[in-house]
Amino acid sequence: MIRSKAFRVIAIVFLSVSAAAIVPRVAQAAGLVPCGDGGVETACTLCHFITGISNIILIIRNIMLFIGLAVITAMGVVYVISAGDEKLITLAKGGIKSTLIGIIVILFAWFIVNMIMFYVFQAKNDLGVGVTFKGTDGFTFQCSTISTAGSTATGTYVSSTSSMGTGSGGSATCTSGRCATDPSIINAINNNSYGISGNVLLSIIAGGEGCNKSVSTDGNGSCGYGQLLPENRTKCGITGTAAETCTKIQNDIALDMNCSAWLMKDNSKRCGTDIENVASCWNTGSPNNCARSTNNYCGRVKGYYDSCK
Repeated sequence: MIRSKAFRVIAIVFLSVSAAAIVPRVAQAAGLVPCGDGGVETACTLCHFITGISNIILIIRNIMLFIGLAVITAMGVVYVISAGDEKLITLAKGGIKSTLIGIIVILFAWFIVNMIMFYVFQAKNDLGVGVTFKGTDGFTFQCSTISTAGSTATGTYVSSTSSMGTGSGGSATCTSGRCATDPSIINAINNNSYGISGNVLLSIIAGGEGCNKSVSTDGNGSCGYGQLLPENRTKCGITGTAAETCTKIQNDIALDMNCSAWLMKDNSKRCGTDIENVASCWNTGSPNNCARSTNNYCGRVKGYYDSCK
């Protein structure tokens, strides 16, 4: 009777805890790969594939850990109600021991796989995969907000005609905010080498990025007034490690503005030159995607741009 009751308790506890753990994870599965969904023309890249694999591994790890928790809980209940039955006590102890070993193996395997991915993508930052490790959050893999689909950039942009302009920049007429009143920034904007309108470029760095050249808190290594990602700094011809290229654009406004202008020019091949799509591509990596921009990014950029007219 005790043994029958014990197994009923095991089944109830196991199913309850497992269901509570698995259902939320299954509900999240639709967002595993953040591209090409919802009718949005978001180009999928290698980065999105890698991020999707990382998310799948994380979900499997969490499901297995929750199942392990369910088993340990059930074995604990069996131990409590064993009433001195040696077979049930042995069963409970063996179950807890085996589950703990399984949890250790799962965590070790997850750690090793992520360490390999971490070092591979840190070394190959041109693949567009942002990777960080934080003590509280563990490994985090992010896609570059800029898809490399269709890009021909190898450090020097191949000029093309665009309503953004050609030649050497354009005069910025915006007057609001710190960036607009800093002569060195305005001079660098107006003399960018890729023909980007001064107002368009200023709207991104002032209206969108807040005239902030510090390293972003997004964990992707963005920095400079254009908040450029490490891989984009590399693509526009700035050499060195991520930390070195960040320091270079922070100390050289002209270099920062030229790299930002190059990226904007490169984006225009698939995003066009409409100010909202310029902002959408800068923040989300694809055109017509303002609904997914962070903190009304597109609205801030367009509002700033409209104020310059």
